[in-house]
This record gives sequence, C-alpha cells and structure tokens, in this order.
Amino acid sequence: MSINQDKEFTEKIIHIRRVAKVTKGGKNFHFTALVVIGNMKGKVGSGLGKSNEVPDAIRKAIEKAKKNLIEINMNGR
Repeated sequence: MSINQDKEFTEKIIHIRRVAKVTKGGKNFHFTALVVIGNMKGKVGSGLGKSNEVPDAIRKAIEKAKKNLIEINMNGR
C-alpha cells in the first residue's frame, strides 16, 4: 500500500468496548474497536479489531477496514 493511499481515507472510531473475562486470578481486560473508513468519493469500509491495548485494537480495525472496502453510488451528495 502506498503512502498516498493511506492518506486518501478518513477514519472514524465508532465504538471502543472494554471486555472483562473473570478468571481464577481476577479480571482480564481486553478491548474491541469498531472503525469505519471512507474516501468521501464512494468507497467505505468497516473493521472490528481486538487486542489487549486500545491503540492496537484501533490499528487492527483500520487494517481490516481497508481490506473490506465496498463501492457506494453517490447521487450528487
């Protein structure tokens, strides 16, 4: 992926969720991030990333959203 293509898309974080798994030793937390990207010209993608840290979850969600792009018809708007 080229640098120009990375700057082509705008990213919007829709939701970040903290998930707790209760184990014998206590609560283990991890995070999920839902991100939508688009280029304002008809291409849109969404992705869900999961990780133990918030920045890693956001990065993974953006990578998945770039792989999941679809084309949308823009009727004058």
